[in-house]
This record gives sequence, C-alpha cells and structure tokens, in this order.
Amino acid sequence: MLISFGVKDENIKRVEIVNPEYTSRFEREPHITNNESGEYYRCIYVGALEPHKNVHSLVKALQLVPSGEIKLDIVGNGSERERLQDLVERRDLTDTVDFHGELDHRTVLKMIRDSNLLIHPSKRETGPRTVQEAQQIGTPVIATPVGKTPELISHMKNGLLTRDDPENIAENINYALNNQREMREMAIEGQKSFSPAEWDKTVKTINKLVN
Repeated sequence: MLISFGVKDENIKRVEIVNPEYTSRFEREPHITNNESGEYYRCIYVGALEPHKNVHSLVKALQLVPSGEIKLDIVGNGSERERLQDLVERRDLTDTVDFHGELDHRTVLKMIRDSNLLIHPSKRETGPRTVQEAQQIGTPVIATPVGKTPELISHMKNGLLTRDDPENIAENINYALNNQREMREMAIEGQKSFSPAEWDKTVKTINKLVN
C-alpha cells in the first residue's frame, strides 16, 4: 500500500507481528513422546514450498534419523511441491512425510501446538513469523540463522540453530529427539520472549513507524 502512495521500497521497514494475545490461546507445555508405546515424534514445517525455503534438505535429513520414530507434516504450497513429493517417494519416505497444502491460520497454530518440533530450514528470510508463533505456543524450534531468527533464538538456550545442509539438520533433529526434556526447557525459555511487556514494546515500535 505504501508503494502505491509513492514510498520507495528501500524506505519501508517491514516488521513481523505476532500478537501473543492470539497465539496464547494455543499455548501448551511441550510434550515428550514415548516411542515404545508407538508414539511418533511429530515435526512440522510451515511455509511456502519454494527453492529458498530449502525443504528438500529437510526431507533428505529424515533419512539420517532413526526410521519409524519421526513424522513430518509439511504445511504450505508452492512451485516445489511436486518435486518434493517426488523426492519423498524416491527416498521411500511416504510413511514419514505428509503434505497438507495451505490451511487456515487457526488450524496451522493447532498443528504447531500438537507437534513436538517446528523445523525452519530456510536459506533466506525476512521474519520468520512461524518461528515466533512456535515459540509463543511453546513448541521447540530448530531453525537456520537467517532473517531475524538469530534475534529470536540463542542456540541451546531457547532453541537450536542449524546450518542449511541435510547432515546438520539431521544432527539437530537427532539431538531434539534424544533430549526432549532439554528441548522442553528451551521451549519454555522461548515463551518468555513473548510476555505482555514484550508485546507492548512491539506496539510502541509500530507506533513510531507509522506516526
């Protein structure tokens, strides 16, 4: 809208907004799975299926984690969807990976809440909003240090930072799988970043930008 009024793109500052008053409706304490009872460790990716999102590296990483213990939900659409589905078939991961397409925001937040881990393997970002939402809800996060992610995640304190290659993504997934109590503590630490006081700071920042 600002561009239509003649404001140059380089003069526009974009701010990712996550309202904790909304996402707090979905908060829960991170859940620890029991694979001996047939319970899967559920991972989720939410975002566009485009090359820079690097979802193909996430799919490849699944072959480097214990088979039969992980499920991955991929939420979103894009030009890479058919290629990714072919990759899943070629790697014999059809029982591990589910494609859900685009879903309404409320359903996405419920899925993030019900997951053990959100993985964001992108090669570049402006946000990402889904990392913020997962932190607010209380779902542990693995993400690449792109965009604002390094401001959101301190490695091993409130989440895990990974490189964008399949091997390092898998290494971090394996850590999360084998250290679920530690991941729960990190998720609780991440929730602290989205207190009402932090939301007040965000509102003040927006007011400065628009006034």
